[in-house]
Amino acid sequence: MSNSDQKESLVVLKKTSKTQFYAQLFGIFCFGFVLSTILVTSIFVAFHFLWSAKPAILLENSKNAFILSGNYTPCNRRIIGWSRLYDREELTNEQISKMTHIIFGPITWQYGIIRFRNKMEKEVFERLQEKSKSHDVKLLLSMEINNEVNDPATNLATIKMIWHLNSFLATHKIDGIELNWKFPTKNLAQIVYFCEKMRQYNKNMTREFILALSLPASDIGLNLESIMEHVDFLNIETADYYSLLQLEHPQLIGPPSPLYSGHAGVENVDSTMTYYTCATENPEKLNMKLMFGGRYWKNVRKPIGSSEPLWMLAEKYHGNVDGDWLAWKDLENGGWDLKSASWNNESKTPYIYDQLEQTYLAFENERSLLEKIRYAIDKNIGGFVIWKPIFDDEENTLLDVMSSSKFCSTQDNKTAVFDCDVYKQ
Repeated sequence: MSNSDQKESLVVLKKTSKTQFYAQLFGIFCFGFVLSTILVTSIFVAFHFLWSAKPAILLENSKNAFILSGNYTPCNRRIIGWSRLYDREELTNEQISKMTHIIFGPITWQYGIIRFRNKMEKEVFERLQEKSKSHDVKLLLSMEINNEVNDPATNLATIKMIWHLNSFLATHKIDGIELNWKFPTKNLAQIVYFCEKMRQYNKNMTREFILALSLPASDIGLNLESIMEHVDFLNIETADYYSLLQLEHPQLIGPPSPLYSGHAGVENVDSTMTYYTCATENPEKLNMKLMFGGRYWKNVRKPIGSSEPLWMLAEKYHGNVDGDWLAWKDLENGGWDLKSASWNNESKTPYIYDQLEQTYLAFENERSLLEKIRYAIDKNIGGFVIWKPIFDDEENTLLDVMSSSKFCSTQDNKTAVFDCDVYKQ
């Protein structure tokens, strides 16, 4: 082979070796890229799963094992939170994600104009609205109505107010409204008329709003059959049976929401919900109110029954009953040892009675909420209204019980039974 042929072969060999080298290098790069992509994707998926997963709630008593696994899914029923625009704390994204609706207030109705009370509260509303939309949670305005509109047949103020309310909802893109009469027993005809006209006016608008009505625990003589034709649901006051603010019996001690039992002549959750179910024949449209906290009384020394210290009396001091309300998150900091709580099987609620200090606390906890959830499922109650979820602790202990229990995943109970004979007499 000539020298020129050898040189040419050497050049070809070098080119071939170089091509193979780059090909191998490219193959290694591609393999490494694919491997690293798979690794990064796996880490991301694992991190996302761990971040989004919520731990299951475990209770010491196996009888209370009523909690599903922790992943939150949209609730089939209603879990409604109540929020005030002037509260120091605002609802967090995590709290809002565990609810289906939020009711907010107050706003002002003055000189025929409905508006936010000030710039700060409007900004709080805007933040609340933004967070609610991100979790597909419905936002309802709470509107207290007093005796300004007192003649349902002729008073133009009624129609004017309805027009302004619908306009306010549309302007601020609010999903609905909860009507709350300050003196409901004085406005029975007006309540029906107002709800009817509110619904009629709304049907002529481009977007139909949610219409809810807040009602007391006792029968006020309202025509509920007519009301149910216009409202989407009723929010029933079932969290204020025993309170220092009760004008008739502030000295009576008991839980805010006893499921059953109570002092003679004072109702409980079951008696209230039985009445409203029998009167409306539509328990799916009823919501039970709850409070995340408890009430305490001082100067408690008169047990009514020797075997059961729940139903007691507080003695007046200087003519007044002494005590207060505490949020769930403040109970332990307020000096109450929750681990020492007793359980009243009649009312299905916990309590703490310090005989030495003569103090008494009645409150809601995980177990009492589970009992109410069981009741709501058995009776086919449509939902709960929680007075200020910001009263929960930093771990959202009580809200987790509500949102991750079987209540959200259970379908309507078609076999719910109520004893309505007493209301038919």
